[in-house]
Amino acid sequence: KWLVDIREMLERADSTGPLELLDNIKLSLFTKEIHVYTPKGDKKILPKGACVLDSAYAIHSELGDRCIGAKVNNNLEPVSHPLQDGDRVEILTGEKQVPNAEWVKFIVTAKARQHIMAALREERKEQTRQGLQIYEDLLQKNNLVPTQGQLDRTLHRLGLTDKDALYLALYKQQISQEQLRKALIGNRLMRYFGLQSAGPREAVAKPTTDENREQKNAPAGQDVKNDPTVVIATDCNPIPGDTVVAFDINGETVVHKRTCKEAIRLMASRGHRIITNVPWAKSNVESFLAAVHLRGIDNIGIASEVTRVISKESNVNMRSIRFDTRDGLFDGTILLDVHNTTDLNNLMAKIATLSGVKKVTRIENIETTENPSRKQ
Repeated sequence: KWLVDIREMLERADSTGPLELLDNIKLSLFTKEIHVYTPKGDKKILPKGACVLDSAYAIHSELGDRCIGAKVNNNLEPVSHPLQDGDRVEILTGEKQVPNAEWVKFIVTAKARQHIMAALREERKEQTRQGLQIYEDLLQKNNLVPTQGQLDRTLHRLGLTDKDALYLALYKQQISQEQLRKALIGNRLMRYFGLQSAGPREAVAKPTTDENREQKNAPAGQDVKNDPTVVIATDCNPIPGDTVVAFDINGETVVHKRTCKEAIRLMASRGHRIITNVPWAKSNVESFLAAVHLRGIDNIGIASEVTRVISKESNVNMRSIRFDTRDGLFDGTILLDVHNTTDLNNLMAKIATLSGVKKVTRIENIETTENPSRKQ
């Protein structure tokens, strides 16, 4: 049986790096085992600490891919439930179920890990391909030539580090096509020109004067007012009211929260590029993207209670809400349009008072926010 498992790993080695393959082989060298049984009485040998999902993959890889839980000794259990010696396990499947990254955190068998990682790589590859198609379609629509320079400038304006991150963000709609269009063409015309709003990722600024252009090249620390090239960094996503620091990078004023890791790095390496007095919008018209994470007990109707509180806030607009439940607990992610930190903090305080909500925190790096499955 062990040799059969090793042969399967080697046959799939093309999609696995050498170090990962070695780790998988090491995982298969179990010293302690448990025996579990299928509803028909067939015995499966698993390592001690194996869970329902390991048992599903031990039977068949397709069964593992579609596993949504199991009846363990006639009790309904989640995929992460640890099994004991002698358990009777009936695997439950769903047609729409697919492997997800959370599974890697609790599976222990090499076969399960290899199948999950291969599936995740294929999924990421397909998502990247579709995101690339969105990018190329928008280039064509705006009569732009796809060049490396164009791509580098777009990544810089969106605060991203590589092209795959851009394509994935487009596929997951973490970056809208309108935001991409403005990053591609370098839109510097804001509301003060009487045009359409620059959107939640760009601060409102006034027209440039000759005096302001001279200040742009002034020594470090000198005030720069009414700059029309303000870009909000997406790795920390500051909003008016945050303590921020800005840098003159390639002719653009890039705004970071002062506590942001990237800002700390830039202050150390490009201190001469620091700009003070960031030209935030002063009105309550322009909104900025913010994200909030919730955690608590999965009470019935908790999502409805949260949306009810948000709907009563006139200064806050909800873009999306997602809830993920597990073992009686929930994790929620809310994307909001807010004017400043005061509005955001007031809303978070009200949500924290709801029954069942145990923790409310602000998410700084919105681009890495995962897409948990919807609760309702």
